[in-house]
Amino acid sequence: MLKIFDKKIIAFCTLISGTLLLGGCNKTDFKIKKEKNSQVKVEMKSLAKLLKTVSKGAKKTNSTTKKPSYQPKELKRTKHTENRHVDRAKYPDKSKYTKPNQKEKLENRTIKKPDKVEKQSGDRKIYEKDYGRKIGTKGETKHKVVVDEKKKKIVTSYPKKDK
Repeated sequence: MLKIFDKKIIAFCTLISGTLLLGGCNKTDFKIKKEKNSQVKVEMKSLAKLLKTVSKGAKKTNSTTKKPSYQPKELKRTKHTENRHVDRAKYPDKSKYTKPNQKEKLENRTIKKPDKVEKQSGDRKIYEKDYGRKIGTKGETKHKVVVDEKKKKIVTSYPKKDK
């Protein structure tokens, strides 16, 4: 939500995990003040920088969002994903890819630029990305990839419904 007061441009953004990233801005370009209900008031000097920043959105950051020490293409893949989320004859209740030939590309993009990263038990990490378009046969728009970092292996990946 954008509001203009006394020639100052103000944006209201939700604070995520105590951190709000404003890409493309210097610290001198904006002021951040905490408001009630986890709202953050951001005052910008330049409309162009504000629009660029708002279009990028706020990103969640924490210790698990660091880039992995491997490239996604280097990862081994299991047959689990092929059997359950590609082959439409098997496991009809499981989510399936609309274009199975795009599975590996989606996996690589999800790992490289995730919207959300969570640590799972052991050495596993869960990467999630919302593509904003239909990637699953039942209208799923999100993609979830589970990676075992110790074995450098994709355990599973599948289209996920937005809740």
